[in-house]
Amino acid sequence: MGTGPTPPAPSGPAARAVLQVGDWVHVDGADHQVVALSGTTLRLRAASGGVSVVLASFLLAAADFALVDAAAPAPARVEPLGLLDGLPDDVVARARQWEQHIVEVITGRPPGADPGSGPRPGYDPQTTSVQRRDEVKA
Repeated sequence: MGTGPTPPAPSGPAARAVLQVGDWVHVDGADHQVVALSGTTLRLRAASGGVSVVLASFLLAAADFALVDAAAPAPARVEPLGLLDGLPDDVVARARQWEQHIVEVITGRPPGADPGSGPRPGYDPQTTSVQRRDEVKA
């Protein structure tokens, strides 16, 4: 059995084995952004604004499923699912402060950063491990 040249490893969006928050997918004739993941359940926000919850197996098996854009997600806020409703204002304010730190550690950019800006030194997810980004934040 002869061996030929080894094909190059896949790169780009198709090479990724998982969907992540911030990805855009096409399904049921429309584009949707993945806004939350929980186990095998995905929360999608349609480009038109509608929100749906689907099982990953249903999404991936859809005849028209396609990964549209797997660029690094923009800094995100915690989805407003009512989790903070009813809490004292000072507790909500502290939670929002922590959210800003966590978003920067995960995405490399703080919330509200200019869309074209890159991560601050020590926060680039492409070159720095999550553990090291945690250490830099601390």
